[in-house]
Amino acid sequence: MLRAYGVRAETRVGLHAGRGCAFVLGVLAVLKAGGVYVPLDPALPDERLAGQLKDSGAALLLSAGGATWNTSLPQLPLAAPDATQCGAITPYPVHARQGAYLIYTSGSTGRPKGVLVTHGALANYVQGVLAKLALPAPGAQLAMVSTVAADLGHTTFFGALCGGHTLHLISSERAFDPDRFAAYMREQAIDVLKIVPSHLQALLHAAHAQDVLPRQRLVLGGETTSPPLLERVRALRPGCAVINHYGPTETTVGILTHAAADGLDGGATLPIGLPLPNSEAWVLDAELNPVPAGVAGELYLGGHGIARAYIGRPGLTAERFIAHPFDAAGARLYRTGDRVRQLAGGAIEFLGRVDDQVKIRGYRVEPREVAAVLAKLDGVAAAEVLPFASEDGRVMLHAYVEPSNAIVLASAQLLAQLKQCLPDYMVPSS
Repeated sequence: MLRAYGVRAETRVGLHAGRGCAFVLGVLAVLKAGGVYVPLDPALPDERLAGQLKDSGAALLLSAGGATWNTSLPQLPLAAPDATQCGAITPYPVHARQGAYLIYTSGSTGRPKGVLVTHGALANYVQGVLAKLALPAPGAQLAMVSTVAADLGHTTFFGALCGGHTLHLISSERAFDPDRFAAYMREQAIDVLKIVPSHLQALLHAAHAQDVLPRQRLVLGGETTSPPLLERVRALRPGCAVINHYGPTETTVGILTHAAADGLDGGATLPIGLPLPNSEAWVLDAELNPVPAGVAGELYLGGHGIARAYIGRPGLTAERFIAHPFDAAGARLYRTGDRVRQLAGGAIEFLGRVDDQVKIRGYRVEPREVAAVLAKLDGVAAAEVLPFASEDGRVMLHAYVEPSNAIVLASAQLLAQLKQCLPDYMVPSS
């Protein structure tokens, strides 16, 4: 059906569906037709979804429940077609450099960045992470608890589909209810879970905290992992292997891993580790020279997992995806903006950022993007947004505004307007 609508190589298709079977159907349909899927989480504000869909250059929209915003694109319902409508499926040839999906991340200019990831990068990641998980046999139970609009869940999503395992798409309602989540994990005998550390910390308030944890592999990503959290996991589920996983969207889900069993290697937090196969990591100074072990520098990543580009942003692409200073012509490195150091055993430790980007609930957030959106609201002449740490260590945002024309602005009104434009994790707490 998608082929009849003109979907071919590099055709971008909006995929408006939550975490459920319709999303799986849409991903497989678009990829088999040769297209590029653009995930659109219905939980996000309509204004943001409409902006992403327009920016993506999508030619078609697949929707599980119908888009609630105006779009001139043709729409198809995300439902299994009648068997009488299905003929023989001719496989569409794809190559490694062909686009597979387009995911948006926060942008410092107030405009989200669309990251285009190729089939080759995705295949390289899935092969590498399945080897790292080292599950003893097909048929394991893998759980996905993160939004479809980010790539955190690709570890278990594609890991299950490509590894012969069972995929469990856990609803948001259950994924944020400690006792319901624990009951599901226990009843379904989940073997592998990938989750953000702060999310896991909240779920461990369940009455039966040990049931929150998977039986075989726990993959942590999106934030730094503290030693106290690691020790609690070990105490609750001694037989579960813990893997710390790091990587920006621009490097296809994750590119570094560290087995918790290998210890802290002298660092203050669990290291982010060593590169997956066909990947490389460099710690460089401002002049792109390698720094000695133990000395802080900026992390640059390379190899088969590097994304193609930021779509429609050639200047930003050239700034972040640079020519590889130590390899053949055509090779590239991605400049992460993360400040790191290499530990004595070779693993890399995350130290912070070289800019003001922060992680909130595992999502990358540019405070300047929030400030840019805030400054466009009625009655606001200028805005500044700053991160701060709450008493329990969570990163939160605080906004400062300068009213225009001596207008008295109500904080509640401004926050309500922001919620119509931004995801909830980007809305300042005050």
